[in-house]
Amino acid sequence: MTEFRDRHVCCPCLKCDDDLLRQSDGSIITRDIAHHQETLEQALDKMDDVLQQAWAGYARGIRLIVGGGRIREAVLSQCRYYHDQDYIESYAVEGANQGAILVYLR
Repeated sequence: MTEFRDRHVCCPCLKCDDDLLRQSDGSIITRDIAHHQETLEQALDKMDDVLQQAWAGYARGIRLIVGGGRIREAVLSQCRYYHDQDYIESYAVEGANQGAILVYLR
């Protein structure tokens, strides 16, 4: 299985030469990573796990429920890093809901 951090490595389709890692089924996976007394480390591990799941399942992105505290800030910081490293396409706080972050992979 390709690690989400290696997603910039092209995996061409044998039939059409399209990059398989850029293809999506359009789905968004939602995961709560902050409301079960997670530590920062546990929350970031859960974030990485759902990112891996999304990449493996060809999801368009993920929606992380992060609350409004330290976990939210840590996830936003991690998203900035992943975006700068080209691991994710984009990310944003979900509209008026400041406790949810949308991360787009493809």
